[in-house]
Amino acid sequence: MRLSAEPLAHERDETPTKRPGRYVKHDDIYRVYFHGPAYQVLDEGWQYDGGAVGKLAADLPAGHVPQAASTTTQPRLAELCFQAAGLWEIGTTGQMSLPAHIDRVVTLGTPQPGVPLFAIVQPASDGGFDCRVVDASGDVLVRMDGYRSVQVGPLAGDLVGPIRTAIST
Repeated sequence: MRLSAEPLAHERDETPTKRPGRYVKHDDIYRVYFHGPAYQVLDEGWQYDGGAVGKLAADLPAGHVPQAASTTTQPRLAELCFQAAGLWEIGTTGQMSLPAHIDRVVTLGTPQPGVPLFAIVQPASDGGFDCRVVDASGDVLVRMDGYRSVQVGPLAGDLVGPIRTAIST
């Protein structure tokens, strides 16, 4: 971890976060993913510009106990990136993957209560992903560079179908 006394430069992302007509819903996502309620962070996901967008689920239960205690990082926002990248992988390859490596995570802001958040995932040329978590106005809150995963196996077609329909081009 590298801390800085200087504030980081503000970043914006203009990727549209309006849900298109073709998307995958929470229930279809968690027929595949094994996460418990506190980490069922995706409400829905869709394809955009060769990558994927995942909308953060609202009204999640406490992510840690005691809930009032603060965390230095925002683990559910990192998980939002992991799961949105996983949607892209499932939708394009039919394979489930798990996190293996991250080059860099930068925390640039704190979410405001009630403001929708989105993970915007783009495949990188090295086979990994770059991800940004943005709020509804396009302010970048978290940037994850060089995320790589490891495939753990193919999924049954009935599980992949709704995700593939939403993510494949």
